[in-house]
Amino acid sequence: MTSNEAECLKNLGLIRNGPSLGHYVLTAKGVWFCEKDIIGNDVLIDLIDRDYFKTLSKEEHLSDKLKVVLAVAIASRTYSKQALISMRVEDDLRDRWWGLFQEMSTFLHTNCIIKTDPINTYKSSSSIEDRSSDIIRHTDSMPRLTRSIFSKTGRNGYYLDIMDESGVPVIERLAYVINVVFEDNLNVSNIEDIARYMILFFRKNVVEIAYSTFEEQYGDISYDQMIHKAFYMAMENRGKLMV
Repeated sequence: MTSNEAECLKNLGLIRNGPSLGHYVLTAKGVWFCEKDIIGNDVLIDLIDRDYFKTLSKEEHLSDKLKVVLAVAIASRTYSKQALISMRVEDDLRDRWWGLFQEMSTFLHTNCIIKTDPINTYKSSSSIEDRSSDIIRHTDSMPRLTRSIFSKTGRNGYYLDIMDESGVPVIERLAYVINVVFEDNLNVSNIEDIARYMILFFRKNVVEIAYSTFEEQYGDISYDQMIHKAFYMAMENRGKLMV
């Protein structure tokens, strides 16, 4: 290819300069120009949809470890930026969160929601990093897999974004993340026991933390009722919830 031909193709947006002098690489437009008659519009659109617009699909599930983290966030009522799972060293709460992860891991495993007991069999890959921080640091995929309901602040805080703009909880969002954790394991024979456990988890375990890091309103009975209703919504609308 002559320099004039290369310049013409660059002007058309089909190629760009490569890593070394005199070498060129195809642009996305160039690939499409060459392959459009082979792959066709439908295939291209499917590829773009798969790689850039994919949400949680039937084939895609959270790992057992991520299910434990998400279940703790649900049961601990971390429902806004004012109610965080805090991993900041200065908050000195990381050991307490580890205990909550352990308890939830045992519960989910015992009730066959998860296949393994990932927290109680956990072995750190770091001799320096705190174990709670190590667990939750590997949740980068969680926002995508929960439609951004699981969120992170810039200061090592994690929460569930279930509130609307006026601070009112959106029950459909809560039901959605419940469905992500429990999938098709909720049924009429176990839902009351599981919902009761998740409601009482806050009162049993988190009150000692709540005073300094949580919104006190989340302990109100109206939140107990909302969580209970969200579990039934998750079971009855499995796979159909849109948020």
